[in-house]
Amino acid sequence: MAENMATYGDLKSLTIPEGSAQILRVRREALSARELLRVLVKAGKIQEDTPNAHIGVLGALKRHPELFRRVGKAWTLVDSNGHLPLLEVPAIARTDPELEVIRDSE
Repeated sequence: MAENMATYGDLKSLTIPEGSAQILRVRREALSARELLRVLVKAGKIQEDTPNAHIGVLGALKRHPELFRRVGKAWTLVDSNGHLPLLEVPAIARTDPELEVIRDSE
């Protein structure tokens, strides 16, 4: 399957956890650390697919339990709808009714 890296946005400018969250959000499915690594390598975020790079991605996922949850051998976003407050997309924020209430009360 040929993957269009533009679908994920500029992964190169994101941290490993941010990039992994972006990939999971776009794909809307759980992926293994190895699958996330392959996408990050294709996008140019990580130089090569090595055992050390795999351990680095796995470590980044484990260090952010507020973002990622392990489901079997795969990783998914904590929120089932893919919304992550730390990586909020402006268009989503403008349409979120809860955020509108907060903005109106300020």
